[in-house]
Amino acid sequence: MRIVCITCGVELRCVKSGEASIEGASFGPYKLWHSDRYGCPQCGFEVLAGFSQERIAEHYEPDFGETVKRFNPEVTFFGSLKERQAYAEKSAKRAALRIEERS
Repeated sequence: MRIVCITCGVELRCVKSGEASIEGASFGPYKLWHSDRYGCPQCGFEVLAGFSQERIAEHYEPDFGETVKRFNPEVTFFGSLKERQAYAEKSAKRAALRIEERS
């Protein structure tokens, strides 16, 4: 598979193989995946590709939280913009409640 930066016209290079990432949902972390991180050597654009066929863990599993901590993923991605917006709104509300509780 070749991945090319449209802006620079340069082939992206694999920056990290086996990168752990979280698939988010409107309710929070949903699945933990392995994929490869590719980056453009010219402009720095990055993308995740080459996802594993099987997820590492899923939210309903009892040890999901511990598994996520162990893999320490740097990236959270969403299946749609609507899911990302819903997650951001819920996160903002939770943060506001925590601030209010401290006051």
